[in-house]
Amino acid sequence: MKELKYLTIDEQLDLLKSKGLKINSEKVARKYLNEIGYYKLINGYKTPFKYTKNENGQETIKKFIENTTIDELYHLYTFDQNLKSLLLKYISQIEIMVKARMSDLISSKYGIKESEYLVADNFAPDKRSRDSKEKKFLEIQVDILNTIREQSSKHKSIKWYADNYGFFPFWIVCNVLSFGTISLLYSKMKQPDQYLISKTFGQKSKTFESMLIIIQLFRNVCAHNEVVYNFRTFKSLSQKDIEHIYKMFKIEKDEKSGKYKYGVNDIFSLIIIFKLILPKNDFLEFLSKFNSLLSTLKKKVDKTMFDGVMMGMGIVRDLNLLKK
Repeated sequence: MKELKYLTIDEQLDLLKSKGLKINSEKVARKYLNEIGYYKLINGYKTPFKYTKNENGQETIKKFIENTTIDELYHLYTFDQNLKSLLLKYISQIEIMVKARMSDLISSKYGIKESEYLVADNFAPDKRSRDSKEKKFLEIQVDILNTIREQSSKHKSIKWYADNYGFFPFWIVCNVLSFGTISLLYSKMKQPDQYLISKTFGQKSKTFESMLIIIQLFRNVCAHNEVVYNFRTFKSLSQKDIEHIYKMFKIEKDEKSGKYKYGVNDIFSLIIIFKLILPKNDFLEFLSKFNSLLSTLKKKVDKTMFDGVMMGMGIVRDLNLLKK
């Protein structure tokens, strides 16, 4: 087992040089390491800049590709930071839209008191399998009631309804629920209710359910300031009803899994979701801003590294195809 020890900034620079990373200005490099940290900057963004295999396909010493600079890692870090902000903006817009549709349906169909709408009979029965990882309705119900209780003294609207009515309409409650809880609640709705909501987004129920999970997972990564450009979700986007997009981008299927190689659980899959859910003008606005981020990065890093970043995002064709 390797010995782990603390390294000073100077020792970190020496280590990076020994791994083949080019330091054009030690003053600037120290600034990067002081302000961002070795772990977040180097470990978080080194992947496109390092050798991983030799010509025989075998693992080799993981040094940086020749002439790779610490500035390039910093530019990728900056790109990723800006990307998180951009994604969060449009994820938040979708979150508002989803909450509004669910609020309308639940309130109009099941009542305005939590004792009326938040009951098991209004939702699909839990799966009976003991091996199922599905969250039970009772668990979701308890989570929501706990959130209401916690927010009743903090959130102004929740407190106002508590003081004036003594109950909490879903159109108020949904605003303090996490997107993860909203996603779970949708997954527990009866199929006709799922259909009514997903239909307003032009999607089928199961496709929309997979979209919500992927959106939630990307939202969490962005909100927690983790690396997002090469993030992969455990949940795959339901592909059956959107195959026309994969064919338009000429994406091949993996022989073993039968799933498309890209646009399934990567950044490209999230962009596909944006294309299918966001109003057209909003999607075009997103695409313009995203392409601008790519253009800036492309000017600042080597082509091989840029291609590696694009591959990490699952983007293998010009995204302007999605304007059609």
